[in-house]
Amino acid sequence: MNYKETVERQISGDADELMRRRELWGEIVTAYNNGGEDGVKLVLTTHAGEITKEFKELLDQLTKRL
Repeated sequence: MNYKETVERQISGDADELMRRRELWGEIVTAYNNGGEDGVKLVLTTHAGEITKEFKELLDQLTKRL
């Protein structure tokens, strides 16, 4: 992969990350408007659970490789 392709991939990756952050912020705002602080806690807890699950899966993969 040449430099141009590498940079283009990085830029689109950054755009994808920005979109995910905007979506999360939208979820947080909606949760706050519907359920106040408890709604926000629920959204964040759900996302934290997903991150923890993904991390565990990746850690298991790494453990198997080592």
